[in-house]
Amino acid sequence: MIHEQLVEALKHLPGLVLAITKGLVEGADENRGDQYMFVEHPVPQVIAVALDIGDTTTAANAAALLHELGERSYIDLADMVAALGQR
Repeated sequence: MIHEQLVEALKHLPGLVLAITKGLVEGADENRGDQYMFVEHPVPQVIAVALDIGDTTTAANAAALLHELGERSYIDLADMVAALGQR
């Protein structure tokens, strides 16, 4: 699945992958549930890895994306990211 590829690429190009992930979410069709699918699957993993990757800029951008999506009513996303970060 795409989320596995994004997470693997995040280890090498964290800023780019986070930007791509954000673009995928923003470009997804909410009416078809595409945005929900991205937020449920690749986004939590990408954000969790980005927060822990050790790059302050990437971590700040990941936190901003998490906050932005939380404001869009994806209220469980922070818990999903936190659970992934504790592994």
